[in-house]
Amino acid sequence: IRDPWSKLDFLDTFLLNDKSIKKQQNYEQDVLNKCDRVTATSYSMPEMLMPFEQDKFRPIPNGYDKEDFIGKIEEETTNFTIFHAGLLNDLRDPKHFWQALADICTEDPVFEEKLKIRLVGVVDPVVKSSVEKHPILKDKLEIGAYMSHKEVLEAYHQSALLLLLVNNSQNARVNIPGKLFELMASKKPIIGLGEPSCDAASIVRKTESGSFCAYNDEAGIKSALKQYFQAFLQGEKVTSKEIEKYSRSSLSQELAVVLDELSTQHKV
Repeated sequence: IRDPWSKLDFLDTFLLNDKSIKKQQNYEQDVLNKCDRVTATSYSMPEMLMPFEQDKFRPIPNGYDKEDFIGKIEEETTNFTIFHAGLLNDLRDPKHFWQALADICTEDPVFEEKLKIRLVGVVDPVVKSSVEKHPILKDKLEIGAYMSHKEVLEAYHQSALLLLLVNNSQNARVNIPGKLFELMASKKPIIGLGEPSCDAASIVRKTESGSFCAYNDEAGIKSALKQYFQAFLQGEKVTSKEIEKYSRSSLSQELAVVLDELSTQHKV
């Protein structure tokens, strides 16, 4: 299971009637009851599924390819560059984050001098306006078009802080963006925004890869930004831990264990 089924947060956009929704629930229940194992990309997925035997559940999240980070050299920069790649629309516009940046720029001339905001991918004009409504941020903003995967990986190493935005929806708890694992592997600090109790937030905290705040926690966001800026000035590096278990080679071993269990169970 990659995403919730009958509880998918945008299922209502499919214009299903009550009968169709019930049919989806029946299909889901039937699959969960008849299968031997349930694997999912998040740890809390069972909360978003129809009831099933929990002993069958095995979480195997998305991960990163170690080969993508072999030989990568961190590029020295005089700018405190905050980087985000991917879709950025009105529903994920971190308005309090922009406000926190503007406030710190007003308070700290050095921060204001060194700040750079780099957004690449599909960026809604509404988001651009949201940043630029703060005059002090207008000249700090750089918006770029789609980048290849290789270019995005290089951009991580050219940045000082990586921004992670988790959908602000009812499925937020089980939404672990695939890019999270590459952000961690880049060994640059992460500042995540979303539901503080979601699985993505738990991973960031457990691996000590960064911090995680609610979208509207302006005080928490400001505190984190100031902390990362001071670390940037002092040349401190991220000391994440237990990231290796999220490499795809390690995750494949977990899947192999599941397959071995089934082989033994069914005498294949």
